[in-house]
Amino acid sequence: MCIRDSGGALLFKDVDLTIRRQRIALVGPNGVGKTSLLELALGERKPTTGTVMTAHSRVGVITQGAENWMREESLLSVLLFQSGAHSAAEIADLLHAHQFPFALAERPLSSLSPGERVRAALIGLCHQRSPPELLVLDEPTSSLDFLAIQSLTRSLRAWRGGLLV
Repeated sequence: MCIRDSGGALLFKDVDLTIRRQRIALVGPNGVGKTSLLELALGERKPTTGTVMTAHSRVGVITQGAENWMREESLLSVLLFQSGAHSAAEIADLLHAHQFPFALAERPLSSLSPGERVRAALIGLCHQRSPPELLVLDEPTSSLDFLAIQSLTRSLRAWRGGLLV
């Protein structure tokens, strides 16, 4: 498969990639097409040539700044409805394990800072009744402070599924 940017410059050529439970990091300077490749892999962008197949039900996505998690619902409500937790006390324990303040979990996700929203989205995805097999994270540390990066790192190390970061 091939993909070109909006100006017609070739970004990728002859890409053949299958991702399951591997841990893959896309590394490079700004503007080289990392986000474009993620969008392509997720089927959000069409290749110039070739095809892309994605099992969306098995993939959890957090875009830059968790823009795709700009919701009016709170992390607490997400966890109450989508996790296997049976009580607010279980959710409080879960939030404590992630060092995520309960007060932030009660607020609408759209009111959180980008860094807080990234952390909240990761907690929400990882603790679904049927968590995804692959997490796709676009620049997950860009809005995080040192302590939040440590928390994110711990969470991703504990994650048993695949990662495309």
